[in-house]
Amino acid sequence: NYGFSVFYKGKGTNGNEKFKDNQILRLEFNSFKGTLILFIDNVQQPVYFYGIKEKVRFIV
Repeated sequence: NYGFSVFYKGKGTNGNEKFKDNQILRLEFNSFKGTLILFIDNVQQPVYFYGIKEKVRFIV
C-alpha cells in the first residue's frame, strides 16, 4: 500500500483512499479551472489541487 496524503509545500492533507498494486490511477488536469484531481479505479478522490496557474508537467 502507498500513502494517502496530498502534500503541498511540506504540508499534508489526509482524506484520499490508499491505492494498491494493479489499481488504475488517473490524474485529470483542467487548465481552465486550474484543478488536478486523482481518480482511483474511476472513483474521484476528495482531496485535490486547485488554483494552478503555472505550466504542468507529468513525469511517469
